[in-house]
Amino acid sequence: MSEKLIKSIAGTALILLSALCYAWMPVIAKVTYSTGLAPFEVLILRFIFSLLLLALLLSIKGIMFFKFSPLLLLQGLAFTAGGICFFYSLTYIKAALAIVIFFSHPAIISVMSIIFLKRKPSMVLLFSVFISFLGIIFISGASKIEVNNITGISLAALSAFSYSIYCIISERTLKSYNSLSVAFTMSLVGLIVISLFFHNQLNFLTSLSLKQVELVFLMSFFSTVLAILLFLEGVKRIGSLRASVVGTAEPVFVVLIAFVVLGEKLSFPEIAGSLLVLSGVLISSFHGFFKREDLL
Repeated sequence: MSEKLIKSIAGTALILLSALCYAWMPVIAKVTYSTGLAPFEVLILRFIFSLLLLALLLSIKGIMFFKFSPLLLLQGLAFTAGGICFFYSLTYIKAALAIVIFFSHPAIISVMSIIFLKRKPSMVLLFSVFISFLGIIFISGASKIEVNNITGISLAALSAFSYSIYCIISERTLKSYNSLSVAFTMSLVGLIVISLFFHNQLNFLTSLSLKQVELVFLMSFFSTVLAILLFLEGVKRIGSLRASVVGTAEPVFVVLIAFVVLGEKLSFPEIAGSLLVLSGVLISSFHGFFKREDLL
């Protein structure tokens, strides 16, 4: 196999692992919310624990924690804004519609790649974006949902746009900075922004139970720190657009986890949608890489 193909396989595997880590978040969050914590409280605790975990890793490796760079700060703001906008969109529209709008980000990244990175995506790659997005619509069941709330739709669209900016900037910052430093800076920016939003509601920090701490720590490790680091390393290898397409596997993993862990039944649209998403992932990851010697 060619070195380029090996790099593509490695990058795809990293993004898929990242998507799997993110996919566990709804399951852990559901249990965490049952303990009495509100979503914004979980969000604040996630950033706190993430910073502590990243600080530990950075100390072990002897790498500087915080990197002051306008681009890194913008990356952190985009990542945080995406999460906040998506969270608030759910208060206006159904989750299925919010998910579909959010996962339009590969198409947005395609346009941004042309404008900012001067990179023209191939027709095959654009086709993979289309069928992955079609798969997301099937999985979420959003085709049956009425679109009638402009505020919720706008927030979900802002979430997709912010996440796209985060992905595009990641491709630039990772050429100059260690992924651990990038993740730490992003988490620090996120914690500051979220704390400013909810500065008058932080008294919950003094009355946490051990179970709440354990659950949020688990979420912080697997569905935040590990997920972000795997994603950033994947972007290094396959770029932001391919990474965003491969990342659409996250809803597929959510459906599979719900089936295996929670015992939920799989519907035909969910199965069909999952196959479409996985087809898009495979096409985006490997098209144009197989040469004659790779097939022998």
